Amino acid sequence: MYSTTLVAANTGFVFVGRNIVPVTTVGDPNSGDVLFQGTQLVESKAYETDEVFGGDIWLVASAAGQIVSVEEEF
Repeated sequence: MYSTTLVAANTGFVFVGRNIVPVTTVGDPNSGDVLFQGTQLVESKAYETDEVFGGDIWLVASAAGQIVSVEEEF
């Protein structure tokens, strides 16, 4: 998620759900992972036998105007 030094109005949270639509309440079991200003989520293999998540990813913002950059590699 872009830092507020790059996008000043990017001040809320973005909730990331894997195969579910997350709720926008911090601490709720269905909120998924939470992104805030200047943070990122990365999924990668530590070992050859590891699997990287390949399902649907949902992003729900807690406030209007949130900007997230998503990059996908195959």
